[in-house]
Amino acid sequence: MSSSNKYFYAGSRVNALAAQLLSHNDLERLLGAKDTHESIQVLHDTFLAPHIARYTENQVNKGFSESIQRARELLDTIAPEKEILHVLWLKYDFLNIRTITKGLKQGYSDEVILESLYTSGLFPPTTLLNHYKEKKLQHLSPFFSGLEKELDAKTHSFDIDIMAEKAYFNMLAEVKKNTTYQFVKEYITLRIDFYNIKTALRYIYFLQEQYPARMHVTRGTVSATMLDTEQNCIQALNRFGGEHRWKEALQNFQQKKESVFLDRMIDEYILEWLSFWSKKDPFSPASLFFYFYAHKNNIQIARALVTAKANGIPEDELRIIMRKKF
Repeated sequence: MSSSNKYFYAGSRVNALAAQLLSHNDLERLLGAKDTHESIQVLHDTFLAPHIARYTENQVNKGFSESIQRARELLDTIAPEKEILHVLWLKYDFLNIRTITKGLKQGYSDEVILESLYTSGLFPPTTLLNHYKEKKLQHLSPFFSGLEKELDAKTHSFDIDIMAEKAYFNMLAEVKKNTTYQFVKEYITLRIDFYNIKTALRYIYFLQEQYPARMHVTRGTVSATMLDTEQNCIQALNRFGGEHRWKEALQNFQQKKESVFLDRMIDEYILEWLSFWSKKDPFSPASLFFYFYAHKNNIQIARALVTAKANGIPEDELRIIMRKKF
């Protein structure tokens, strides 16, 4: 059987699973839950039931993490070419490397650092931490070559974040150069464009500096010269869905100097884009990427709603905070 046909069958399987994710009714029930206990009871009627059933209410986050891990394991099992999914998993390794760098600089113990690491990366957190401390990350992947030394030389948290992100997106640029899948090429192009735009805005909003060309990642559609001013950055971002889509997130980014809202809006855009591609090309890895993004998005929503209920946030206010279009 050809790889394209294998992807069709793998995609059919995950599409069936995607149909079991949180429904409009599930979300309405979660929003209307009167407290944490009731919100978790709602989750027991969803796809999350097997993952949270064996944990107490105080441990529900362990169930959420387990659910993501099981989704990742499933995709690894059914993907015709596991290496394609490294594009997804390595993101978490680079995030973990960033966290390890900061943790070691602040003198945290291995145990404390490990508690903060994602388990969805290509490499186990303990393996990543040990190789980092021994300056042997390149033994795990050539994409990590010299990274721990570069990060260790940085003293500011901002510089550590940017350096780790840039290393990940440079890796994506190399994958794009070598892959034969048009979907993967376009997915990476989209991710690189968002990275370059957001990084340019970080420099402008956080440091009041012009975006340095050395931080630009190639193989996107937005050049460094297109991001030399705030207005040009905004125009570049507006290419993806229009001004209305990004206006509020950009205001939040500028005023609060945090990217959480903008990151969520970018994730939502990519999720919609992946949904389109999964229907457009069912003989590509698009459906596998879409399922993981959709699954992760469901976990983020569930975690946010349970946390909000624990903090006593009223339903009306919660609906505004979530800004989720049902």
